[in-house]
Order: sequence, then structure tokens, then C-alpha cells
Amino acid sequence: MKTLIAAVTLLFLSLSTFAQKLGHTDGQALLLALPERAAIEEQLQKVAAEYENTLKTMKTDYDARVKEFEAGRNSWPEAILQSKAKAITDLEQNMYDLQQTANDDLDKQQMALLKPLIDKVNNAIDKVAVANGYSYIFDAGVGALLYKGGDDVTDLVKAELGIPVTNPAPKN
Repeated sequence: MKTLIAAVTLLFLSLSTFAQKLGHTDGQALLLALPERAAIEEQLQKVAAEYENTLKTMKTDYDARVKEFEAGRNSWPEAILQSKAKAITDLEQNMYDLQQTANDDLDKQQMALLKPLIDKVNNAIDKVAVANGYSYIFDAGVGALLYKGGDDVTDLVKAELGIPVTNPAPKN
């Protein structure tokens, strides 16, 4: 009797598993397809260019100080040599610190600017899943999808986001 109940339960669970509707999409591709993405990239490139210009100016100053130091190395008193060497070392550290700050700032700005777009894509995927009865929609773009079973819902999500569908995927 226990075996029969276990077998019926197992059969019921396996049938309910097969009843689930599965789909997949590429979240990264959807994010890149959003028209707002270009404006964000442009904004980030402007900030990066400002940091780069500042670093170039600092590098030019650094090169000039090193050249001056090398030229006066044999004629300056020790106190001036130490002062000039310290100024060069301080400038090296300032350049390194600015590079680190620039990288951190650009990363933070990118995350802050992309978060609304990521949320928009996730909300569209949720809407498509609910409207079309999907139990699971896997993100094939993260490399975790081992089997592309189920439906490709990318075109449905693009429609929800208002992104034109350029190459309609063949239906399964």
C-alpha cells in the first residue's frame, strides 16, 4: 500500500512537472537593445573622457618634472633634489589615486544608470511570463542555460519593451 501511494505521488509530481511551461531569453541582449542604453553609454564616455584628460595633464606635468629633475640632478643641492623627488613621488601617487577613483566612480555611475533599465527588462520578462503562463523563464545570456528547451520568449519581451523585432525567432 505504501509503495502504491509512493508511486502515485511520484507519478503526480512528474506529471505536474511536465505541465510547467518553460521559456528562455537573453537578458543581456535585451538590455543592449534598449534605445536608452546608447544615451547611458554616451554619458559614461563623457565622464571617462574627463578623467582621461585630467590624467593626461597630470602625466604631462609628471614627465616635465622628471625631465627637470634629471637635468638638475648633478647641479642642485641635496635639499632641492629631495624636494623635487618628493614632488614627483607625490604626483605619481596622485595619478594612481585618481585612476582608482575614476574606475570606482565610473563603475558606480554605470550601475546607477543601468539599474532602471535592468528593472525594466526584468519587469517585462515578469509580465510576459504571467501573460503567457510560463512557470520559468531562464536567462540564456548568463551562460547557465545548459539546454534550450521551452520557448524563446525574447520577441515577446522585446514587444513588451517596445523594441522592434528584427529577426523573428522560429517557433518551437
